[in-house]
Amino acid sequence: MTEKDDPNLELNPGWRRALRTWAAGTWKPGDIVPDAWIYIETGTAPPADGWRTKEDADKWRLKWLAEFQKFHEHLRDEYQLALIRDEGG
Repeated sequence: MTEKDDPNLELNPGWRRALRTWAAGTWKPGDIVPDAWIYIETGTAPPADGWRTKEDADKWRLKWLAEFQKFHEHLRDEYQLALIRDEGG
């Protein structure tokens, strides 16, 4: 089976999975979306035992930023929604 035949391909990268879940009606405007939901849906959950090196933390941060940025762009463009960071997450 080639990569193109993989039925899970459309779920990756994680921002697509998050967008699909969003589109399913999980959230609506005004809801508070926990950081944990975004981490899980985008596949960018930080390691439970922490990072071993600064480089590991930097790699995670870049991956999270890339996935979140694409997710946020599609929310804006397709649903006219913006996520606003609040002190609670």
